[in-house]
Order: sequence, then C-alpha cells, then structure tokens
Amino acid sequence: MRSSIARRRSESEPQIRWFALDVGGQIGALVMLSEGKAATALGMPSNPADTLTNAPLFGARAGFFPTRRVGIESELSLAIPGYLGHPGFSLVTSARAQLAARLVEDQRYGLRLLGGAGLLGVLSRDETSRRTVHGAVHWGAALTIETRPDLWLRIEALHVITSAQDAGFAHNVELQLGVVTRLGRRDRSWR
Repeated sequence: MRSSIARRRSESEPQIRWFALDVGGQIGALVMLSEGKAATALGMPSNPADTLTNAPLFGARAGFFPTRRVGIESELSLAIPGYLGHPGFSLVTSARAQLAARLVEDQRYGLRLLGGAGLLGVLSRDETSRRTVHGAVHWGAALTIETRPDLWLRIEALHVITSAQDAGFAHNVELQLGVVTRLGRRDRSWR
C-alpha cells in the first residue's frame, strides 16, 4: 500500500526537466568605425582606403540554459562589408560564445544581459586588405517578445571591441533582429 501511494504521489508531482535549448536565426548590421587611426584593423589594411566599413549580417544561434536564469549562447554569422575608399565587398565570418543572464521575464517580454568573446575572420582579400582572424570581446542586451507560444522575436544590441589600426581598440556596434524558439524545458508556469 505504501508503494502504491508513493507511486501515485510521484506520478502527480511535476518532473524536473533540466534540458533547455534555444535555437534561431538573425539578420542585422555590423557598424564599424572605419575612419582615422582608431578604425577597425579587420583585414589588417596598410592603405586606409582598404579599411572595411559597415556591413549587413545574417546568422544562426543556439543557447543552452541549464538553469532558469543563466545560460551559454553561441552564434555564427556572416557579414558583407564594403571598403572605405573603393568599390567591392569583403566576407567576414564571426563565431562567438557568451553568457546570457535573463534579467527580466514578464509574461511575454524578457530582457537578457550578454557578455562574451569570439573571433572575426576576414575570408576575402582585396588590395592591401587580406585574410586574417581577429579576437573580439562584446557585451550588450537583448529584448525578447513572445509572438506565439514558444516563439520569440529578439532585438539585440552589442558593443563589440576588436583591434584598431593604431594598435588600440576599435569600438563597433552590432544590431540584430532574430527569431528564437525553445526546445526542452519550459521555465514559466503561467502557461
């Protein structure tokens, strides 16, 4: 009798599910400082005319949330910048990992603070701009709006810091608009 009561109790209690994976994609813009000695050093151009400029970007993301509030996200993106002083375009890929802290979760809206590091790789060569890989650190925030059950619109702004042509730091901005869904655990009990 005790075993049947214990079995019924365990069946009626909710099971703790730890697995939560966010997946999605994004489009956006990489806004780079491209004039002066504090301009970005992506591509290591020796001629200022070959400095890379602002770029549209698109990519994919995945995030693993072992806890309700903090997780690890990764992103792969492709950006297509132009050159400061001549026509043409380059290809820049980025790979990054970041900690994501879910600061606010209010019904359909959420706010995440983000911070991490990654790599920016210039895939094409033109004039004095060449194929290179640069490290970068970033921080920012993402606003999420649930448009349907388990489907979020994500608006993200990042401050991306990488190397500058004067051997200092180039401060860039990345803006993204994305769509994210969740596989696995549902963290909110109001549904």
